Amino acid sequence: VHSYGETVQDMMHMIDSLTEIMWDRYTKMKEKGVKKISAYNKLVPKEEQMPYILFVVEEIYEFSSSKLASGTGKKKKNAEEGEDDNYIDKLAVLLSKCRGAGMGAIISSQRLMNAYIPRNISANLMNRLCFKVSDSKESSLLTDDRFDATTLRGNGHGALIDTEVEEFQGFFID
Repeated sequence: VHSYGETVQDMMHMIDSLTEIMWDRYTKMKEKGVKKISAYNKLVPKEEQMPYILFVVEEIYEFSSSKLASGTGKKKKNAEEGEDDNYIDKLAVLLSKCRGAGMGAIISSQRLMNAYIPRNISANLMNRLCFKVSDSKESSLLTDDRFDATTLRGNGHGALIDTEVEEFQGFFID
């Protein structure tokens, strides 16, 4: 199943759906006495195996700026639906728990600011890929002060940040 959303509202519905799938997977794994999807898939017939899921948030700035326009990050009520719409917290929960359920995430942004990528999101992004950034604040947010991304040369020169920092030279197509 492939889903694509163009609006913030689409993304909010996808976060809810993915969270529901994640908890359903954890319930099934608990019933089998396992903690990872790979162990679960070894125990069940092929037709019952759970596929891996990758979800992508192409521009988290658009999503988080619309939800946190006030910059407070406080929960707000959705006037139309009458429900809590603090989806940054919901996304943080999904990111923190999805890996064991066979779900992975790619989060991208061209605008790195603490107001738009809160620490509860960045703390759950274990592996980070970055290219040259314009200032030390952006670098700090992306690399947790383990590497100065302003020193990257650009044109495909980047860094992979996980347990260590590894620089690389990728392709650059203009």
